[in-house]
Amino acid sequence: EKVATLSQQLTWSHFVEILPIQDELKKRFFMQQCVCRKNWSVRTLRERKKSMLYERTAISKKLPVNLHSS
Repeated sequence: EKVATLSQQLTWSHFVEILPIQDELKKRFFMQQCVCRKNWSVRTLRERKKSMLYERTAISKKLPVNLHSS
């Protein structure tokens, strides 16, 4: 059910960017951001991934994070 919902909210290009992420929490983080942050464009998603948004957010919340994951 969640996949159907996401497939209606994200483009194929979003999935191409998100699916290779191996860390499931990181993958879900970016999926949620794309949907909740007023529909991020693929360009915005790429920029946020490159800027290590997930890692910076996790560090600021003091969550354990593996900085070497993709």
